[in-house]
Amino acid sequence: MREYNVGYGEAEGGTVWPFYLVADVSDSMRTAPSSPTPFDALMSGADDLFKFIRNDVQVQDQARVCVIAFAGEPTVMMEMQDISAGYVLREWPEGGWTNYAGVLTLLDQLIERHIVELESKYDKVSRPTVFFITDGEPGNRTEGTQPYSTWGPPLERIKSRVVTKGHKQPYHVAIISFGFEQATARTLKLIARDPGIALIAEAGAANPGTLMQSIIGSLIQSIAQSIGTGHLTMLVPKYMREVP
Repeated sequence: MREYNVGYGEAEGGTVWPFYLVADVSDSMRTAPSSPTPFDALMSGADDLFKFIRNDVQVQDQARVCVIAFAGEPTVMMEMQDISAGYVLREWPEGGWTNYAGVLTLLDQLIERHIVELESKYDKVSRPTVFFITDGEPGNRTEGTQPYSTWGPPLERIKSRVVTKGHKQPYHVAIISFGFEQATARTLKLIARDPGIALIAEAGAANPGTLMQSIIGSLIQSIAQSIGTGHLTMLVPKYMREVP
């Protein structure tokens, strides 16, 4: 798999690394004709991700995790926390349409609050990183299409957020977007925030459930390789490619 460095700054004592797993749980994630469905693969994959973080001493020392599920409305599945001593994940909600504006507004509010909280407690806060996973475009036939003018403003606010504690210069939030099925390269590229990248499924390469398994596996491997250096090396999931 190809590797992409998305610059974090040195790892050192008193450093925390906040990251956000933001996952689409709309109807199409549950009803896709694959075994497992993307939704089932997400649930089991999230457990594998948390288990990895808890079992790796170096990772558990730095990682602070927040999980958000979104469909018609966003749900904070797990508030930003140190999960080394355990965690409680809310029951995954049932999906509807794909509301980008709602989840990005919530995500912006959370990131703003978390930066303040973490910088008040730790010597250094590494670049907040968002893993945004979706299988579709914003809106549907029932709710109508969401234009960028609706979800773009909260996205731009997220991209403007910075951490400064322990850095010689401000570090902006990084967003890595993953898309398959109906998600388009254009939308994924709009979501991604340098030094993050946009990733899209290769046409016909794998079913949606397999793609979700590949995405979660890539996140685990990337964090495993990266946390010790302070630089996230993003491994491109199998069956996916970077959006140029």
